[in-house]
Amino acid sequence: LNVHHIVPRKSPLVTQSFIHSPINQITLCANCHRIEHYVLENGSESERKEHVKRMLEINGFKWDNWTSSAFYAPMCDIRKLNKIEFL
Repeated sequence: LNVHHIVPRKSPLVTQSFIHSPINQITLCANCHRIEHYVLENGSESERKEHVKRMLEINGFKWDNWTSSAFYAPMCDIRKLNKIEFL
């Protein structure tokens, strides 16, 4: 099993207290973990949004306003902001 940060741990768009909270972490099998990273890398905005929303809801995070793209920003934007490679 792998621990997956639903909102990427290097995201400067979401507070660090949320990034490192248990609500933002989920245990996935290795294959599902790779799928989630693939979607964050290559998915459309709607695919990223749906994956992040579903994972957070599984963890009990209730938020009715899913218009904030900070939670499902594309990895290329996060990389540009941090100037880091995807981990």
